[in-house]
Amino acid sequence: ALVLQSATGSSFETLDAARRGAELGMTTVAITNTDDSLLEKAVDHTIAFPTGQKAGPDTCVIPTRLMLLCQLMFEFGKRRPHPVRGVESLDADLAAVPDIAHRLVSGHEAVFAPIAERYAGQEVMLVVGGGPNWFSALEAGLKIEEESSTPCRTYTPSDYHHMAISLLSPRRTTMVFAPNGPSASRAIVSLRTAKEGGSPTIAVVQDESLDEVLSADHVIRIPGRVDELVLAPIATMVGQILGYHLGLAKGFNPDCLGTDDIGHARAWLASFPFGTH
Repeated sequence: ALVLQSATGSSFETLDAARRGAELGMTTVAITNTDDSLLEKAVDHTIAFPTGQKAGPDTCVIPTRLMLLCQLMFEFGKRRPHPVRGVESLDADLAAVPDIAHRLVSGHEAVFAPIAERYAGQEVMLVVGGGPNWFSALEAGLKIEEESSTPCRTYTPSDYHHMAISLLSPRRTTMVFAPNGPSASRAIVSLRTAKEGGSPTIAVVQDESLDEVLSADHVIRIPGRVDELVLAPIATMVGQILGYHLGLAKGFNPDCLGTDDIGHARAWLASFPFGTH
């Protein structure tokens, strides 16, 4: 089976992949934020949850699809010949995600605006995430770049230790997702490494987490605790909201991906002609 994701259901790369999968005889499943899309017409099955996307970096789009992907994954786990242990508890954690996300968004001004003011002048953000939150790091890096024009590099913890040490400096912030779970120990080492190299540090942790021993310069505490396997919908929002506030602090419009500048608008249309994204 081939699972394809697209917010609009019209991204040409995803449509090409769907057609190729069909040619190979694969079962194709779309996860999208748009009803009656071109992608839906090209696949065997569609899971759609419309979000009414109003801006390029809309925070509702990726977290919604991650929720749908988790639900699909857990249902597969329950139906395997030997069901995966612990799926029921993951279901319960997933049900708690919307409330945690609501609390995160409700308090975003007080938490994120001061951090954004502090780091608005940084040259680059080095974003680290392990295990399932490798994706959280990727999405955070993408949104920080889109919303604030701050260059980002993203790493797994093992890559960070091998690739980023020579880059560490007071002008290059390291942001680490350090959830409770198997990936936490190496995330903590990433923070220690950053501090030894002179890089300012931001740790993203959960309630009752290890923030007391992280000694990061700033701690963003997610207001609730879930298994790290279902943390990504919330963790990605941390990067999205931080990118938004960094954009405001730097004087950028965080909603338009830089296309309020004519050069960037032309670049966008060169990559994505009308009707292809």
